[in-house]
Amino acid sequence: MRHQFERARIFCVIFIPILFMWGIMLFGAFNERERVLDSSSRIIEQLLSLLEEQIKGLFKTIELSLYSSERWISTHPYANPATSAEFINLVDGFRRLSDNKVDITIISPSGDLQIIAQSSERARVNVSDHEYFKAQFSEATRGFYVGSPVKSKITNEWLLPVSIPVNSASKYAGVILATIELKKIIELLEKSRIKPKGTIAILSPEGLINVRVPFNEKMIGKPILEKSELYKHRNKDMETFLTDGNITDGVTRMVSFSKLKDFPIIVSVSSAMDDILETWKKLTIAIIGLGTGVTFFVVFFWFQLLDAIRSREEAQTKLEYQAKIDVLTGLRNRRAFLEKLGSEIERSNRYSRPLSLLMIDLDYFKKINDRFGHSAGDEVLKSLGKLFCDTIRGVDIAGRIGGEEFCILLPESDIKSATDVAERIRSKFEKLKIISGTNEIRATLSIGVSRLMESDKAPETIMDRADKALYLAKDKGRNRVEASF
Repeated sequence: MRHQFERARIFCVIFIPILFMWGIMLFGAFNERERVLDSSSRIIEQLLSLLEEQIKGLFKTIELSLYSSERWISTHPYANPATSAEFINLVDGFRRLSDNKVDITIISPSGDLQIIAQSSERARVNVSDHEYFKAQFSEATRGFYVGSPVKSKITNEWLLPVSIPVNSASKYAGVILATIELKKIIELLEKSRIKPKGTIAILSPEGLINVRVPFNEKMIGKPILEKSELYKHRNKDMETFLTDGNITDGVTRMVSFSKLKDFPIIVSVSSAMDDILETWKKLTIAIIGLGTGVTFFVVFFWFQLLDAIRSREEAQTKLEYQAKIDVLTGLRNRRAFLEKLGSEIERSNRYSRPLSLLMIDLDYFKKINDRFGHSAGDEVLKSLGKLFCDTIRGVDIAGRIGGEEFCILLPESDIKSATDVAERIRSKFEKLKIISGTNEIRATLSIGVSRLMESDKAPETIMDRADKALYLAKDKGRNRVEASF
């Protein structure tokens, strides 16, 4: 007792100041981390606001170009826009207005796309299979429609399509299409992206990726709404949150998103948590390193003492374990099993709870040893021990009480439940193939089952009944279960 008090006193003298020091350091580190995250959140939201205005300006230009083109066609219903110098000049003006980011084309009612250009060579392809064309012939989607990115059938470049219907009767134009080359959007976004692991993405209202930088073609059209943190905030117009990136690249990021007020577009900006916390981590590591050094030198001899105590306790635990465990099967040995059986009988009697016991014997085990050798017999015993562990519950206790004799204690189990467990073990073992060298061995079990009775005060009585049931199973031909009621 005196040594314990002295050790406790030394522990307090050393560790109370150390704990106080660590408390101050960790509190300061936590506060600094919160400050860094708050600052990064404001930076991301400011960048998002800037991008939102840029992208909104781009889509306003698209909107102006599309509806101006539609008005021209409506006022010239019999003119072919593709050959009209006036319309071509109008489209060229829109291109210049968007700094050549936006191109305008017309699509005939049958889906033939015509490039609007000064050149006499005009490519003609049919796009009636594309969603941006089909959308204008459905009441649910007709109007200003932002489609998923597509590869141009003419240039093979990725394009973001935006379409509107032509409301007047024109045999030349049914849909007007504005397209933006994704590489031009990528150039715009890449300039603003927070390096090195930050991302910027333009999403559809359904959560499909239209474009994302850093660019990865496989991400185009990928749905992320329902499988990401964004789903929790889907009803908000703007929010900042953390995401683990499990459906993109696995990078944890701080993300801020905003739904454009007048357009079916979601813009998101993110910064990787590793980038945000890089400086904080370096500072924290330096502080922790200093604290660790101080702690190490102060408590060095204390830990030496603890190691010595721990080694002694581990050795003692190992010896106790070895004294209770059968080395070959990994199950409790006879002494340890009987101790546990005695305590479980006492508990069951005290609380009037059911308890059952299985007495198990390997059939013709001597013949197995004589025919295949003792190493094969050991393999059979090991396999049986493993089968017990794989089959019984965590609260059940299995033990090897003799050469080929085993017992399993089943707390909270009546005789019927115990018989079912016994039959399951018997059936599994009967089907088990045991390999020893080049030999394939099959063996069977005879099992006796007994339950705890009110008169049972010691392990011997319930074991005797289980043993009698076991011998009854052997007398009836082995490889069977018999219960003692």
